[in-house]
Amino acid sequence: MKMRQLKERLARQNANVSERMVKYYIETGLIPPPDYTQVNQAEYSDIHYVRLLRIDAMKKAGMGFSGIRSQIETLDGFIRQMAEKKGIT
Repeated sequence: MKMRQLKERLARQNANVSERMVKYYIETGLIPPPDYTQVNQAEYSDIHYVRLLRIDAMKKAGMGFSGIRSQIETLDGFIRQMAEKKGIT
């Protein structure tokens, strides 16, 4: 999905996420980079959508950036472990 579609979908869930925030989260590694179909055309996936919803919920709960990063890293580690156990790369 394009950025516009991603933002619309997030807004329907009352998530307050701007385009600048998405770019910042990519720069800092909180979300993976999108797939680029052209130099200025990014495609975002459901992974981006779910991760952004999670980040927004943690922010609304009063969690700071370092706490959010820690939670995301813990979750990513758990997912990696489970994938390895199941032979998924």
